[in-house]
Amino acid sequence: MLCPINGGNPTITSAINLGGDVGFKVTTSLEIALRNIRRLDHAIIIWIDAICISQQDIKERNHQVAMMRDIYSKAAAVRAWIDQEIDINSPAFPALPALNESSKREDLGEDPDVWAPIAEIFYSSYWDRLWVQQLVFAKDIVVHCYGDTIPGLPLGAFQWLVGLRANDLQKGSLTSNNGWADLSRSMKLAQSPSRHPLVA
Repeated sequence: MLCPINGGNPTITSAINLGGDVGFKVTTSLEIALRNIRRLDHAIIIWIDAICISQQDIKERNHQVAMMRDIYSKAAAVRAWIDQEIDINSPAFPALPALNESSKREDLGEDPDVWAPIAEIFYSSYWDRLWVQQLVFAKDIVVHCYGDTIPGLPLGAFQWLVGLRANDLQKGSLTSNNGWADLSRSMKLAQSPSRHPLVA
C-alpha cells in the first residue's frame, strides 16, 4: 500500500513512534493522516514517501521520483490524503460508486449542484502538485478525507464526466445550463494537467 500525502507546512511538525524512534518528526498533516488511515483491528503496511525518502537528500529524492511510476503501479492500493472535511451524507456519495470508465455524461443527471460536495474534494491544493499525476498508474486508489474514504476510480470517472459536460457547453450544446462549467471551474480542471491525475 502506497500513501502519497500532502505533507503540509514542513515547519509545523509532530513526533510519532516509528520503529521504536518515539521522536521521529513528521509534518502535522502527515501525523493526522496516519491517525485517520490506520486500522485498529489489524496492522497494515504503508509506504509513505515523506518517511521512506530522505527529504534532505536531493540525490535520493531524485532517484526515488524516477521510480515513482514503478512504485505506484506495483502497490496494492494507493491512498491519497486530502486534508479537509467533506459532507459524506450528501446524496452524491452513494451515487458515486456507480461511475466508471464506461459511464456517459448523462449518468451525472441534469443537476450539477447535486455533485458539488464531491467537487469540493478537488478544491485541495494537493491536486496542484505535478507528481500527483503518477496516480494514473495505480491499480486501485482510495482517497481519504479524515474518517471518510472515497473510491478513487469512480472519483476519476466523475472528474472526467464533469469535464465532458463543461466541454459540451463550450461547443454550444446545453447552453441553457452553465452549471457544469461552473462545477468544472470550481474543480480547476482546466487550470493544470495535474488536476487530472485520476483519469488515465
